Amino acid sequence: MLTPSVVATRHYRVARDLRHALAECAELRDIIAMRGLEELSEADRARRSPRRGGWSAS
Repeated sequence: MLTPSVVATRHYRVARDLRHALAECAELRDIIAMRGLEELSEADRARRSPRRGGWSAS
């Protein structure tokens, strides 16, 4: 398991933040699939990348 004692603290934080961002993107994809893009907040719509249907990091 990834812990700060196994990897540097900075790397642990990056991995943890990335895991959180990926979970948020998956949740937003589920919302779009069930309810449509209109149900997203303005901030979430602005983060969505129109070119590939993906999400921009923030």
